[in-house]
Amino acid sequence: MNKKIEKIAITLTLLIISCKNSDIKHVINRFEQKAVVMNLDSLYKLEPSNSITVKRNILKTWKYIVFIESSECSVCNLNNLCEWVKMDDFFLKNKERLTFIIILASNQQNLKLISDSINDVIKDYVYVDENNYFRINNPTLPKQTFLHSFLLDSDNNVILVGNIMNNNNVRILFEKILYENGIIS
Repeated sequence: MNKKIEKIAITLTLLIISCKNSDIKHVINRFEQKAVVMNLDSLYKLEPSNSITVKRNILKTWKYIVFIESSECSVCNLNNLCEWVKMDDFFLKNKERLTFIIILASNQQNLKLISDSINDVIKDYVYVDENNYFRINNPTLPKQTFLHSFLLDSDNNVILVGNIMNNNNVRILFEKILYENGIIS
């Protein structure tokens, strides 16, 4: 993706989230300056109870990431995760070029609760980060939880920041960026 489109996407993201605060603009600009480290081998992958795991190199695809910190309300987040079932068809249809990943920072004690509480459809997307590796490896990741959903290109550069489930403008921009880059048709 050329830098002009990236800058337009970031700028539009800023406008969409009604960024009047220059601190938020600075946080997003800082976040997009460095590629996100995606070391999924250091995370625990939840597996659906009735699935056959097919290995593919998801790190070479574009990725939509939802990062949930352990400090956020666990019950709230488990309920919110169920909402992502609505996006399953979209991500399955485009799985060769686009991967949906939920990174859930949690400790071992909560792992059974999480696994038992999450729908099998969603389990297919969830990686549990017991040791906070994702946060440690990505120090520019914003602290503001509303900035913890983002689109990465195949080189893990931040292309769009925003939650496509909570903001229709972000969803429209998300689909436009993917279409313009040949990720979806």
